[in-house]
Amino acid sequence: MIRLLPDQISKLWDIIRYALEDSPPLTVGNINSRWISNILTAALSGEIDVWVSYTKEEELKLDGIILTSFEIDKFVKEKSLLIYYLYSYRDADVSRWIKGLKSLAKYAKTRNCSKIMAYTNVPTMINISEKLGGNIDTRFITFNLKD
Repeated sequence: MIRLLPDQISKLWDIIRYALEDSPPLTVGNINSRWISNILTAALSGEIDVWVSYTKEEELKLDGIILTSFEIDKFVKEKSLLIYYLYSYRDADVSRWIKGLKSLAKYAKTRNCSKIMAYTNVPTMINISEKLGGNIDTRFITFNLKD
């Protein structure tokens, strides 16, 4: 798994955009062009990091993408790495996801994070989290106020 640089994000944007449109994050609800544009702007400015998992066959083939950002709890002043978005283009071996998450943990430690946080309702990711000793008992609750 590697973190993309802005020029790489630009080159791969159509593939990244496909993932965002195919399966938006739990926190978003209905996607729109403004949200997609905001993600691109954040990724190019470094406000959000884009990570890719890939397989090198005859050419590079993306397996999945992860978008991360840093969050600071304003009351305890602890920094966390938030996995904002996770997408798999095809079924990937669970051991590859575990290896990728361990890489993110190393990265988070170098950035003085106390933990990694993520939102998911994907059973495979919940199982991986359990295997890695993650706390999966917490629920993320939203109330849609626009309807």
